[in-house]
Amino acid sequence: MKTTQRFSVLIWADKRKTDAAGLVPLYARITYLGKRAEISLKRRVHLTKWDAQIGFLKGTGPEARRINADINDTLDEIDKAFKFLKRTDEFITAEKIKLQYSGQE
Repeated sequence: MKTTQRFSVLIWADKRKTDAAGLVPLYARITYLGKRAEISLKRRVHLTKWDAQIGFLKGTGPEARRINADINDTLDEIDKAFKFLKRTDEFITAEKIKLQYSGQE
């Protein structure tokens, strides 16, 4: 039996954009019905501190706690945007979720 997940959010670090200090930008990838939209979190982290399996920074220091809290807030806001669109819109896309999250719709 094949199942598909309709809505998901992935937090990822783009290794291709590593700067001279070893910092990489963080992005949120919204996937809905197989279509993707990406949002920059406007945060840069050290690649060595990033845990790609769980989508959070490793450690318990103040920087890790602050960035992990920002990631949690972002995930919550994207989920709120998706639930709002489910209640009010009949046709939802990943791009619409992104626009609702960013306040452009």
